[in-house]
Amino acid sequence: MTDKRRREFSLHQLKTQGLCALSWAQQYGSDPLEVKPGVFKTFNFFLDTPAAIGLFHNDEPRAVVSFFPEDEKTLQIKQIQGARILTRMENRYTFGKNSSGGGCLGTLDWKRFLVLSVERIARDLDYSIISIQGARNNKWVLDGALSLDKASQIYDSTAERLGYSQEGIGNWYKTL
Repeated sequence: MTDKRRREFSLHQLKTQGLCALSWAQQYGSDPLEVKPGVFKTFNFFLDTPAAIGLFHNDEPRAVVSFFPEDEKTLQIKQIQGARILTRMENRYTFGKNSSGGGCLGTLDWKRFLVLSVERIARDLDYSIISIQGARNNKWVLDGALSLDKASQIYDSTAERLGYSQEGIGNWYKTL
């Protein structure tokens, strides 16, 4: 990735409230954002914990990672999600939807990038263990809103690829 392209990306702490999952619209409003003349985008994802970081491309949210202390030594990643983006083009009324960051992420390994960002935060906060919630423990899988197969691709495959070990009830762990 070129330096110019890299500068198009930024990380931001996302505003959250309480312990319940809230959507982007509930937090920031549901009005579509006009990204260029006649092109409007609506971003959608739920924040699963009160601590969340968004990966933005040109000031538009593209992916989110949320995390929460599992115990005094362990910080657990509960969510790794690409933003669902609904695009409306004025005058043509064409709609598109993408759940992998809106197509701008290209070759950026955004799941790895977000997990490594949380690992850094965990170190800075003196956690000695980082955990990634296993797919079968994901609240959206348990609620039936996300298939176990898709969750396994997101959580289990990412954790395994990044050197985490699955333990106990199926969550993934790595000592920092």
